[in-house]
Amino acid sequence: AVARAIAGARGAPEYGWRERWRAPRAQRTAFARLQPQLAALDLRATVPGLAVPVWLVHGTRDLVVPPEPAAAWLDALDAPEKRWVALDGVGHDPLVEAPDAMTDVVGAILAAPVPAPPP
Repeated sequence: AVARAIAGARGAPEYGWRERWRAPRAQRTAFARLQPQLAALDLRATVPGLAVPVWLVHGTRDLVVPPEPAAAWLDALDAPEKRWVALDGVGHDPLVEAPDAMTDVVGAILAAPVPAPPP
């Protein structure tokens, strides 16, 4: 999936040959610098609650963010509504890997009733 996304970006007409050549290195560099910060991030402490409904869509084969910490955050989260949507066989990029499933999820989100705000 990552290779397809990079290949798609590399073929974008607005990118010149220099951007296409540098993109993979830039992505690796950015990930290497951000990964330690992201690994130390505990959303249970930094985002204990949200005042809006939360739907967490997660691929069951996500190797970047395993389902367990994401599910733990959702369980601990204080929100008016919480839903876990697992996409079987999908990795970290469901928009690329399972666009039809994501279309269905977004349709369900848009069709879902919005809970009344607290008094």
